[in-house]
Order: sequence, then structure tokens, then C-alpha cells
Amino acid sequence: MKPKPWGESRAQDLAVALGKVADALRDMAADLVGDHNVATEVVDQISDLADAAARMKQLAERCATECEIASEAARLAAMSVGRVYGEDIRAMDDAGLAHASAAAHHD
Repeated sequence: MKPKPWGESRAQDLAVALGKVADALRDMAADLVGDHNVATEVVDQISDLADAAARMKQLAERCATECEIASEAARLAAMSVGRVYGEDIRAMDDAGLAHASAAAHHD
């Protein structure tokens, strides 16, 4: 199994933490809803914070997915560049050249 890119791993860790925060805030709001010493507005604000944490969790999960896609794209691009570079070096060696000529010189 290949290691996860740094950004993907951090975003996944953040998503897990935000899920825990959202759950804890929802539990807190549920505990306080029947308490006559706590204003309804406070419970509503705690619920709003839980909703915001849940939305941030979704964004962190999306970020992790995008990091994974970007990492794979970078890996494929690096392989492609390496392949083309290797072809150029072999062509230079086959032609006995020390340096490749720029394509602009041939127009």
C-alpha cells in the first residue's frame, strides 16, 4: 500500500477531528435543550456550530480526495516527462550528439 500524500493525510485527519467536534456539539445541545437555566438561543448557537463543523468535515473530505487526485496526476506527469526525457537521451546517443537541438531551430 502506497503512503498517502501529506495533504491528503492531513485533510483526512482534520475530517475525523471535525466529525468528533460536530458530534460533541450535538450531544451538548441535546443535553442543554431541556435545561431551564440555558437560553434557547445558546442551544441554537451550539447546534449551528455543530452544523458548521459538519460542513467543514465535508470540505476536508473533499480536500483529501482532491489531494489524492492531484498527487496521482503529478506522479503520472513525472513518469511521462521521465519517459520522454529518456527517449530524447537515447536519440541523442544514437545520433552521437552531445546536446539536443531545440525544435525552434528546425522551423
